[in-house]
Amino acid sequence: MTPYLVKDHQIDVVWPYISHLKSFASDPNNVLRELLEGNARLTILFDDKEIAGFYIGYKQPDNGYFVWVGHLNKGYDLSEGFDHIKNTARNMGCSHIIFGSERRGWERVARKHGFRPSYWEQAI
Repeated sequence: MTPYLVKDHQIDVVWPYISHLKSFASDPNNVLRELLEGNARLTILFDDKEIAGFYIGYKQPDNGYFVWVGHLNKGYDLSEGFDHIKNTARNMGCSHIIFGSERRGWERVARKHGFRPSYWEQAI
């Protein structure tokens, strides 16, 4: 897979290829707005000329890279996907990666890739 950081002027062109995916736990329109305002960055992973996956994240004030949403098509190596996220975070000067998910499968998978629980939330 080859990562490609989508430039601001390309977001509208690329958005239709990813916005339909169920990876968006939050409102896709909110994600698009944050991308267009430059508050988050979209990286697409290509396999030849086909989209293999993508991730959207942003740098936090504590130098963490928060992965807001990500998707990897079936058949691709999740470890390689995480390696691309790590490289993006390093290139941005981040010291750690954070993500949150309500999907129970991440409790098993995230530990396997070196993550530990760190994201907690309380609804009021």
